[in-house]
Amino acid sequence: HAAAAVVIGSFFQSVFVMLTGGILMHAAADGLTSHFMQLNNVPMQDARQMVLNSPDSIAAAFMVLGGATGFVLMIVAQAKAQVLNCYGASLSLANLFDAASGWRPGRFAFVIVANVVALLMLYGQILELVEEWIGLLGVLLSTLSGVILMDYFVVKPIAGRRLVAERVQETVNWAGVITIVTSVVAAHYLFASVIRIEVITCCLVVGLVYPILRLYVLRPA
Repeated sequence: HAAAAVVIGSFFQSVFVMLTGGILMHAAADGLTSHFMQLNNVPMQDARQMVLNSPDSIAAAFMVLGGATGFVLMIVAQAKAQVLNCYGASLSLANLFDAASGWRPGRFAFVIVANVVALLMLYGQILELVEEWIGLLGVLLSTLSGVILMDYFVVKPIAGRRLVAERVQETVNWAGVITIVTSVVAAHYLFASVIRIEVITCCLVVGLVYPILRLYVLRPA
C-alpha cells in the first residue's frame, strides 16, 4: 500500500494544506491589512504587500478569524510543536554523544541541554539565520527530488540498458551534484527577483541541465 500512502500523504500536505491556507488568507486579508495599517502606520498598499510577503501572516490570519479561540488554539498548537521539537532534539543529542563518546546521562538531561542551547540561540538573535537556512533547505530538497525524478523517468529509460549492460558502479553522480549546485544558486540568488517561487526555477534548471550533463557531458565511466 506504499503508493496509496504516498498519494494520500502528498495530497494532504501539498494540496489540502495549501488550499486551506489560501482560503484562510483570502478571508482574513482585509482584517490583516487594517491590522498592519494601524500597527505600522503605513498606507493601505504597503500594508497589503506586507500581508502577502509575511509568512507570519498565516498565523495572524488564524487569530484574526478565530478571535480568542483562535489565539488559544495557536498557543496550544505551538506548545505541542515545541514539545515535539525539544524531545526530537534531545534524542538527536543523545544519539550524537552516545556514538561519539559513549556518554549516556539519559534523555532528560539532554532535554535540559537542548533547551539551554535553544535559549542561547535566542539570546544570540540567530533565528533569522535559521529561517534563511530552512528556506534554502527547502530549495535543496526540491532540487534533489527533481534530480531523482529526472534520473528515474527521463535519463534511465534512455541510457538505462547501456548502464545495466556495462554494470557501472559509481561513487558520486557528478552530473547530479553539479545540477543541484547550479539549480540552487540560480533559484536562490540569480533569479530570485525574477521568479519569486524558487521551486519553479529549480524544476526548470534541473529539467534542462541534468539530462544534458548525465547523457552527454558527464556520462558514467
